[in-house]
Amino acid sequence: MKVQDLTRYSEKLLEAYGVPKNEASVIVDSLIKAELRGISSHGFLRLPTYIKRTQAGIMRAASELAVVQDNGAAVVLDANFSFGQVAAQRGMQLAIEKAKQYTIGTCLVKNSGHFGTAADYGEMAAAEKMVGIALSNTTPLMPPTGGAEKKLGNNPLAIVAPTKGDPIIADMALSAVAMGKLLVAKAKGEKIPLDWGTDKNGSPSDDPQAVLDGGLLLPMAGPKGYSLAVAIEILTGILAGTFAWQIPSLYNLNQPQSIGHLFVAINISGFIDYELYLENMEVLKTGLKDCRKAPGVAEIYLPGEIEQNKAKAATEIKLQASAVTEINELALKVGMGALE
Repeated sequence: MKVQDLTRYSEKLLEAYGVPKNEASVIVDSLIKAELRGISSHGFLRLPTYIKRTQAGIMRAASELAVVQDNGAAVVLDANFSFGQVAAQRGMQLAIEKAKQYTIGTCLVKNSGHFGTAADYGEMAAAEKMVGIALSNTTPLMPPTGGAEKKLGNNPLAIVAPTKGDPIIADMALSAVAMGKLLVAKAKGEKIPLDWGTDKNGSPSDDPQAVLDGGLLLPMAGPKGYSLAVAIEILTGILAGTFAWQIPSLYNLNQPQSIGHLFVAINISGFIDYELYLENMEVLKTGLKDCRKAPGVAEIYLPGEIEQNKAKAATEIKLQASAVTEINELALKVGMGALE
């Protein structure tokens, strides 16, 4: 489906369910970017669940965001159970405003929802000649190293830095894979690598459904991934007042989520002349791209470059059949035609 057509359709669907037009645009833009970059785990698979959460009364269709602390360079934003994308966009906007004044600006968001792809918010800072950092805690999906119980989420981390061309984007979750990739594998009927997760008994499994049915995601790089997940939990959940294991699943339609995000904007000109920074970045990029290649490697990519190339090449978006089915069911309820 053409990007413009999918954008208009999905915005109209959200509006039909009570989401204000400007906020529907923010949410859909996040989903579109994820699909174009090949990250369908954070794309339209999520849309039906978002709508169902608003209908269940556990997430606000129209946001109610409130700054509850303003301490100069640091701000706390209460999302009041609004859409994560809307709260996160405002959170990074506030961090950027503070960085223009104080060189470094931060915003902690509490009582938020799933915010989509962390890189989106880092890119907002990069567009303002800043380095952007976005962190979040999530529903518990993985154990501490040596454990057999869900205690930590796959806590995403994104650091985005501007260059003369596309920004460099380091964006990752701290489990071996994001939960969304299991959903994609399940939808496609595909097996998964054994080091992605375990079944409910703690045994490695190549069946995404077995991992989804009470199993565990495993930390990337073992204790290193575990340590980073704990660090992000401190910077988001602990500061926001919600432990990971207090956050219900996105798919639990009986309880609201209270996710915490932290956004940091670093004004580059507060440390180095911006033009000199850009020249230095070109040296870094060239040095990495021109590195002698290992056997069988045709090209070395910068962080985020593969996804950026996919987005540039894409002219249409093909959604998972399961997502289309659910979207059409919701559209029928509000008198909209089917998504083709």
